[in-house]
Amino acid sequence: FFSNLGNGGEEVQQTEQQKSMPTAQDLEMVLQALQNDPQKTFIPQTGGGTEDIPGGYIIRGSLSNKDMTGQEVMDTLDSTVFASSSSKMPENVQVCYVQDFTKDAIEAEIEGVDSDPILIVVKKDLSIATSPLIRNTSTSIALISLLLFGIGCYAGNENIANHLSDLNAVGDTSGVGWFNGKLSELVGPLLVITGMHELGHYLIAAKDKMKVSPPTLLPFYVLPFLGTNTQLKESPKNTNSLFDFAVCGPFAGIMTSLIFLGVGLQTTLLADSAAMEYYPTLSVDLINYSALGGYAMDMVLGGSEGIITSQDISNVVKVHPYAIAGYMGLMVNCLDLLPLGSTDGGRMSQSIFGRGGHLIVGGAMWTALLASTIFVPHHDVLVGAWVMNNVLQNDCEIPSRNEVDGLSVWRALLGFSMWILAFLTLYPIGTFN
Repeated sequence: FFSNLGNGGEEVQQTEQQKSMPTAQDLEMVLQALQNDPQKTFIPQTGGGTEDIPGGYIIRGSLSNKDMTGQEVMDTLDSTVFASSSSKMPENVQVCYVQDFTKDAIEAEIEGVDSDPILIVVKKDLSIATSPLIRNTSTSIALISLLLFGIGCYAGNENIANHLSDLNAVGDTSGVGWFNGKLSELVGPLLVITGMHELGHYLIAAKDKMKVSPPTLLPFYVLPFLGTNTQLKESPKNTNSLFDFAVCGPFAGIMTSLIFLGVGLQTTLLADSAAMEYYPTLSVDLINYSALGGYAMDMVLGGSEGIITSQDISNVVKVHPYAIAGYMGLMVNCLDLLPLGSTDGGRMSQSIFGRGGHLIVGGAMWTALLASTIFVPHHDVLVGAWVMNNVLQNDCEIPSRNEVDGLSVWRALLGFSMWILAFLTLYPIGTFN
């Protein structure tokens, strides 16, 4: 989406990226290094063992030691085969060890014939060339929608409008500063939640020495925004590293959201009428978008299920701004967990199921979200996320250096636990009732 909307500056970026593509000379250098390897770690196939692919080359072959793990293969290639001065890789080129993703290999796998993993020669910076203008525009629109959302929450409280009118009637201009202070109590926590999400990503990126792009806020409707888009600019070390990068952002964001939600609901419960006079509001309709968030408000503020969520959807509920920020942050972070394309949920899916499995899972999720337009009330958020992710983040994530070794069991269990939490959060109240 971003790259296709480029301008003249974008064309320059694309040209620069094309210059960094691996060349036939780079491929020959890799083949020569493999052939000169005394350990014969990876033995290239003779006759038709190489193949051009968009952005690089495939090298087919086999391991001399079938017991080597994918990580051992890559560590050996990096530390010995490609480390000597005569076979040192160009700075802009890398080799990855992945499962064979070509059409012939997939068809053979369907027939029960396993294909050997392959090496691919690609450039190091695999990120999409994106115009800064497009990214800055996206972030600006998202920030505007965040402010409008906050203003809308306070506009539902008539006391706010009356107070501002009274101040304006006597020529008192302090109302602007007073309202901005109120607005910051809602907008600030939402930005903190987003910042914690990004901090989770950047901590893993720093630990595993991955370069990432600056985050871009994605505009949305109904919700304040749709979270952020943070691209990997270099390949993760392995699928464990990709999973860690993917899961730590939403995990940090969700934990922060739950803290704000809990503190906000408890503060609302203990507040007297004077304290609640200028609280922002959340419509019952919006509360019903989330089973987990809605039932939490029912139990804390009402003491039993349905006290709030069963009210007329046109009603509004006064709650502490932290509660609204926590509720919205929970929704935004759980939408990011949908296993679509290269969202964080998509990266998790690719790490757990592999590229082929992720395409199947993503297709099933694509169909389920489309079906929600028929069977699910309050489906506009789900359908909106489906549309945005199909436009912005529809492709699989860039390859890891080692995609052959499977994900650790505890990481897979954590991934499924996060998806269960996302389902409970995004499941609207009243579905199939």
